[in-house]
Amino acid sequence: MDGENYEELFEQTAKLLDEGKFEEALQALDRFPQPLEEAEDRIEWVAMRGWALAELHRAEEALEMIEPLMEEFPEAPRLLATLGVVLMNCDRVDEALAKLEQAYEVDPDDELILVNLAMAYERVREYRRAIALYDQAIDKGVSLDWALQQKAAVLADSGMFEEAVGTWRRYLSLVPDDAYAWMELANAYADMQQYPSACGAFEQAAKLKPDEPEIHINWGFALTESGDAAGARAQLEKVRELEKRTPRLQLLEASVLECEGHARLAEQTYERVLAEVEPEAEADHSVALELAMDFYARHRNHKRCDELLRRAYVENACSVGLCEAYREIETRFAKRAYWVSMIIEADFRTGLRTPSRRAAAAPPARVIGAGGAKARRYRRNFKVVARDRDDAVAMVLDFAAKMGEKHARVREIVHEETLDDTYTGLYEIDRDCVLLDPPAASGQ
Repeated sequence: MDGENYEELFEQTAKLLDEGKFEEALQALDRFPQPLEEAEDRIEWVAMRGWALAELHRAEEALEMIEPLMEEFPEAPRLLATLGVVLMNCDRVDEALAKLEQAYEVDPDDELILVNLAMAYERVREYRRAIALYDQAIDKGVSLDWALQQKAAVLADSGMFEEAVGTWRRYLSLVPDDAYAWMELANAYADMQQYPSACGAFEQAAKLKPDEPEIHINWGFALTESGDAAGARAQLEKVRELEKRTPRLQLLEASVLECEGHARLAEQTYERVLAEVEPEAEADHSVALELAMDFYARHRNHKRCDELLRRAYVENACSVGLCEAYREIETRFAKRAYWVSMIIEADFRTGLRTPSRRAAAAPPARVIGAGGAKARRYRRNFKVVARDRDDAVAMVLDFAAKMGEKHARVREIVHEETLDDTYTGLYEIDRDCVLLDPPAASGQ
């Protein structure tokens, strides 16, 4: 097969990867005649295959394929970048960042390297670095509308709402009929408590997609935050017209009831949703726990907050929003603190969630060690806000013990970052864990 045909096949595979069709991408790569003779073709083939495998949660398989070629081409930027992405999926964050930075040093003009490095820095909450990399990628010609959406989301996550508004407006100047972008712009305005501007953006979103419940739900929540009970009630009724009795409709109803002064009825509604929602309905489950925690924290119900935190832990749902509300009721305020991400190892127990549970067609859970025996230990990423590293370690181990974990220990401090004027406590726990095989018997 000549070079032009290879190029065409690579272009087709890249399109499948961009569209998220990872199984189809693997099938396309399998159609390449083997062995590939040119080094450049071998590198591209392995890089694309590694990317697809990583996205399908087959990280160990990807590593086994990439690492031998890395020995032959240790400075190939495409291989370095792909290895970084795979390592990030394995929660080996420091190693992943090192590989991606190395790829960036070799080829700072590669758009794919820039965006993957940016997303890696998002993962470790180094938002300013991520934003700068998105700006570089834009300068290098990456798809502008995609990059602006990514950048706007990072700005909002970092609390830079004014900059997020500007970025969303720039994006909307290119894609003015994106109703969901108008909704995100409205949410950014609401986060800034600029409610008239938020309502204007929500109105534009609703004009474009008048029957999209998500727009009216977000609008309703913004109106309850502003104290406009009548306006929020109107949005609630609109949602009732569009969908059946869903958890998110009931959660909006609870928020409206509280805004109208009916705190007891709001509490009953939250409890009804909590009794009905299942962990498998991940989005509804997380939002229900977060909003209920926020409600009880604002009403200073420590006992119920503790119960919700324990439930969230058992159901693998200790999200950023839930933990933030819980930290505030604990009121352990610090002028200077540290955000610390660490890997915890503990005894295997039932109820753990592995990457294979994200989708029915996903491969078996990643198990590393002696080769498929029943797992005895697991590892998971915990994030806390603490006064120093020692406080962070003690906080996590104490919390794990309270939650019933056995023989927990800190395996690695992944990342830390300085924070000012914040509440200390639990920040987030990853939903998924990595299972560990028991060690191989002596002599095997």
